Amino acid sequence: MCRRPSKCAAIEVKASRFLPPDGYFAITFFGKVLVRRKNMELWERDRASRAGKVMLHHEWIHVQQAVSTCNSWLFFYMAYIWYFLCGKPWKYGVKGAYYANPFELEAYINDDDLSYASGTSGTDGWRVFAKMEAEERVRVSKVFHA
Repeated sequence: MCRRPSKCAAIEVKASRFLPPDGYFAITFFGKVLVRRKNMELWERDRASRAGKVMLHHEWIHVQQAVSTCNSWLFFYMAYIWYFLCGKPWKYGVKGAYYANPFELEAYINDDDLSYASGTSGTDGWRVFAKMEAEERVRVSKVFHA
């Protein structure tokens, strides 16, 4: 576990019993990528593929977002939960609020550009999405996840 997001030189994938929740493949947790044990075989098979690299890059973007939130996992996770709740899961569903989260919007929009967030100085593209109303973020997210 990286104590500070900026101290993560790379992230490793670990099997997890409980995370991520069902319906999700991976989750960034304090600088490690957790994949459900039942999905580890799929991860091992696909890790060298373009899809595997994109997934890992998506999670790396989250590490860089944590750098941009005061270089603090606590602030990153507090902001993440705040924006998830601002995404109105009671109105748009859990998946709708997840995809409308500014952190997820930035990560999904840029995850296939493997040069994006290639450094360790953080990313702040999520701040542009954070300024949008929840309804607008939901509309933007539907472009990527119809």
